[in-house]
Amino acid sequence: MRDTPTRNTDLALQLGGFRNLRHALNYAADGETGINFHDARGNLQTAMSYNQLRAHALVAATQLRAIGLQPGQRMAVIADTSAAFLALFYGAQYAGVVPCPLPYHAFPGGRDAYTAQLSALLAASGARWLFSPRATLGSAEAAAMGHRAQVIPLELLPAHSTQSQAPEAAEVEADIPAYVQFSSGSTATPKGVVVRQQALMANVDAIATHGLRMHADDRACSWLPLYHDMGLVGFSIVAMCAQRSVDYLAPHAFAARPLAWLELMSRQRTSIVYAPSFAWKLAAQRYQSATPDIDLSALRVAGVGGDQVRSNDLHAFSHALAASGFRHHAFQPSYGLAEATLAVSMGALDAPPRSDEAPAAADGTLHPRQLLGCGKPLPGIDVSVRDSDGHSLPERSIGHLWIRGPNVMRQYLHATDADASPQTDGFLDTGDLGYLHEGELFISGRAKDLILVRGRNLWPQDIEAAAAQAAALDVADVAAIGVERDGEEALLVLAECGSDIERQQCTREQITEALATSFGIRAEVVALPPHALPFTTSGKLARARAKAMYLDGCWPPTNVSHMEDIT
Repeated sequence: MRDTPTRNTDLALQLGGFRNLRHALNYAADGETGINFHDARGNLQTAMSYNQLRAHALVAATQLRAIGLQPGQRMAVIADTSAAFLALFYGAQYAGVVPCPLPYHAFPGGRDAYTAQLSALLAASGARWLFSPRATLGSAEAAAMGHRAQVIPLELLPAHSTQSQAPEAAEVEADIPAYVQFSSGSTATPKGVVVRQQALMANVDAIATHGLRMHADDRACSWLPLYHDMGLVGFSIVAMCAQRSVDYLAPHAFAARPLAWLELMSRQRTSIVYAPSFAWKLAAQRYQSATPDIDLSALRVAGVGGDQVRSNDLHAFSHALAASGFRHHAFQPSYGLAEATLAVSMGALDAPPRSDEAPAAADGTLHPRQLLGCGKPLPGIDVSVRDSDGHSLPERSIGHLWIRGPNVMRQYLHATDADASPQTDGFLDTGDLGYLHEGELFISGRAKDLILVRGRNLWPQDIEAAAAQAAALDVADVAAIGVERDGEEALLVLAECGSDIERQQCTREQITEALATSFGIRAEVVALPPHALPFTTSGKLARARAKAMYLDGCWPPTNVSHMEDIT
């Protein structure tokens, strides 16, 4: 359905007045906008106004109460990209139930690995009800075994209803949980972030009014998974709260045909979209090979988040799509995490992303590189850069990023007494490293990803970029991790380069030479088959899981070249 202007265009005034998601959907239902689901060819499959979504949510709420769910209880739901999932998610809000979105066919390694992931997340959620679409019903039933959880097909929820009144339920206060977001956690087991109504509304307000500066005629498009914070908050909740329409592609549809994303944005005159850095690069490559008739002149916000923002990827897209009306200054690098609901900082609009050469660490061991700024912290959010002892660092000093604000979580799900409050003096340690420069935030990596080799701190992103370039691999085909060798940490590079013996040997030699030249260090290089490296549900390289797979013997040692540090 096409957008039409709504009566209320003062987003700052309206969004600031929402108490909870129930209140927000009631507001959205008064407009003429809604949600649209498309297949990989861009064909419209389902169109639903927010008024219809509210009606379906009310029916879902009634059913949740009928099967025994009470206000405050948690339910797990496999979050495919569908109207059925969103109806159930918002229905839980009307019923006072706390939904826990789980990944939809996202875990690499086949059905057994996916079932194991669902089982672990279901156990972590503590839910006794698991809702699943038909496509994942077998895995859901297998995962629920041993957890005394009841599996209910999403398709059992009615598709149509004339009900207009919410079921009787406890009033949804601002300080109770809205849902549980499982952090994708590239360096640790995913944790359940308890997102409270008040924190959610605060972040939604900041994103829509200050970060995106949403207009009355904005239209969004997304292929981001709805079980991830960027997809759920950014392209369902924010859009709904702002009474804006959204066009959805399923993540697997984008993966199968990236051009469908560009074609959909062109046809629907999309003005706001977000994606990880790699998606922009992939879309540019597909466009150049096909050169379809694309018009992106309406796109005013091309957001980048969810992973390290790479300048080369953005420039590749800008160069390829310039003739299609795309403007490089539409890019908006951002930084966020589930523990902050979604966004911490967002780049300035109508200005090209700002580049800066990252400073070296205090010991001078870090390899300098160009970073793109992720904007200034949103209003109400404080960012503190600290050393490993918790002391504040001056500007342009790389350190641990601590955040404070109304959108920041108070606790993880099932937190023990020891970690019931992850905050210190109101600040939360994000686990990320970066620095501030003239008020703008630059992200350099994850603290736990740092590899310490004989007193030298090595960024895995730097190692991976150099290795990939030397061996003509995509950066997503390489992982750099630290492993223990004779009581010391050594650098290990995992590279997906196929099964050809000569190709493997050539790759090892190329990577070894490149790292020796650029960093003065040698590494153990492991040749892997395609698609061997694990990724998180949000598409980030899961280095900790890759390390565990290596230590568990997933890859034969005959594919390893052992080297020594040359410094």
